[in-house]
Amino acid sequence: MADLVIQRSVTALGRSFSFSKTVTADGAVTKEPPLPAAKAGTLSTRSGDTSGTLTLESGHGVASDTKLDVYWADGTRVNVTVGTVSGTSVPITSGSGDNLPAQGTAVTVMAPHEEEWVVTAANMTGLAVGCSGTPCVARFVDSEDADVVTIVVNPGSQAYAWAEGMGDNPITDDVAKVFLSHGSSAGVRRPTATAMID
Repeated sequence: MADLVIQRSVTALGRSFSFSKTVTADGAVTKEPPLPAAKAGTLSTRSGDTSGTLTLESGHGVASDTKLDVYWADGTRVNVTVGTVSGTSVPITSGSGDNLPAQGTAVTVMAPHEEEWVVTAANMTGLAVGCSGTPCVARFVDSEDADVVTIVVNPGSQAYAWAEGMGDNPITDDVAKVFLSHGSSAGVRRPTATAMID
């Protein structure tokens, strides 16, 4: 047996409200790989809401024709496509999520890390995604690598949590893999995706 405990509290105009829900399931599927620090840089050119050029620190290791998650102080753009990299210049386009920020904005980037994460949607009773207060992304895909859902934990959010009775299941199709990243340039972090399974 495994438990997922969701606790929330709100204070508004001097009034406090709280909510607590516990899900007990037969088991769980979880991944929390230790991922290295995100690479720091700036959006040095903004060509549009979904395209531009990043200038990253030397030795960034980002390769041409790959994917990145891009983080900044108040937003995230997920699964962007990298063009032809030249030194510290990294062109990007496409992806999903927030529009790119203003030119000159500081960013961090990480290539999404792939993990097997086999979950049958109909058997799932809870879901939690987080990274100890650090912005993170969990992008869930099916067996043909088609996107099922992307969960983004933005700056200021502690985690994402869902359980039966809290609206529709965010996992709308069976999942085979999860792609995880985080936005901290300060060191190794463990973005976590956990499903409760009956």
